[in-house]
Amino acid sequence: MKLPENFTEAMESINFLNLNPFQLMNLGCLSSSFNFHSQLVVMTLFPLILCAGLFLIGWFLRRSWKGMMATLIVVILYAVLPSVSTTVFAAFPCDELDTGEKFLIVDYAINCDEGSYSLFAAYAGLMIIVYPVGVPALFAWLLARKKKHIMQPVAEREEDNELAGIGFLFDNYKPSCWYFEIVVTVLRLLLTGVLGLIEPGSATQLCVGMLISFGAVVQLCLLLPYENGRDNALSVLGYVQIFLVMMCALMLKVEVFAEGVDKEMLGILLVFVNIMVLVVAVAVVVVHFLRKREEDYESDNVAAILKSEVGKQKKKGKKGEKGGEESFDDVGIELGEVFKGRESSFENANPMKENSEKAEVWETFVDHASGKEYYVNQGTGETSWEKKIGVNRSERKEKGNIGKVVAVFV
Repeated sequence: MKLPENFTEAMESINFLNLNPFQLMNLGCLSSSFNFHSQLVVMTLFPLILCAGLFLIGWFLRRSWKGMMATLIVVILYAVLPSVSTTVFAAFPCDELDTGEKFLIVDYAINCDEGSYSLFAAYAGLMIIVYPVGVPALFAWLLARKKKHIMQPVAEREEDNELAGIGFLFDNYKPSCWYFEIVVTVLRLLLTGVLGLIEPGSATQLCVGMLISFGAVVQLCLLLPYENGRDNALSVLGYVQIFLVMMCALMLKVEVFAEGVDKEMLGILLVFVNIMVLVVAVAVVVVHFLRKREEDYESDNVAAILKSEVGKQKKKGKKGEKGGEESFDDVGIELGEVFKGRESSFENANPMKENSEKAEVWETFVDHASGKEYYVNQGTGETSWEKKIGVNRSERKEKGNIGKVVAVFV
């Protein structure tokens, strides 16, 4: 694939992100006999040997270890699948020179007319059944047999012990999209492996890659399969990035650009697009981590953190009721300032105070020990577990539906 040189160099500098140690070191310098076929054997057999060892450990140890070993096996297969599949598919494409000789594209030291090429091509065909076909089939079987449990509401399935060990295959998705990890795996295999079987760098290969990326974007936009909205946006952005890279490569391939085009600037643009995806991904992880630390985190909306702060003020209000330091009216001030977006005095933020002599003002709170709602009279400080007769309930919600914040009874 013909791309701007500065972009190619930038992408090569982050090869360490791939789980392929052979891209980080040149083992051919250690042994002249180590070639791509040696790499193929090591990369395909090592995970299988490791998984077999874990299986035996779980088999001979006590029963409680079997589940842990099974989970480790699934995680290992999940982690190595993309890099191993790419290596397996690379065992087939050959490049024919002007002399009529054919050499393996990933290693020109291997002649495709020799018997060793045919032998390892057959071995790679077997590994296709094991990895690109067998591993997704294993994932599909694991998910299908637990489908009823996975399709429970998120809060319930998180507590379901039947799903222990395979949570990473569905945790990010809505219950109705329990199967979507298989879809994502197939898309990755199409883009990293199967696409390599088409003549590398050809316009056909680039067009097929663009169609796959475009189809993935359409599917994500229609289904919105991720539980978290940020994950949907990030996933779409990733496939758009792939589409743009292949589109630029296709334009360079068919020489759509004039001779005076600034290819260096085009490369900078592509680098920026790729870095932007990484930055957004890191930002999503950081924001998610910070919000998970919030005690009352219930929403992806920015106001979720503000809601947590209001909750803290309510706790202080309870202490103030006993010690005289702070009252629930102060909590009303905080609530008004947060959701009205302006400074307010006691009278503006809590207009019920003016009518406290004419009507009883009640507010609902949640007891953190029992999880039940209770009611507090703002005028007298009286508390009650039961809703008072004749009061009307009104709810105030933050735009964006952050959930129930407060209910006032008059």
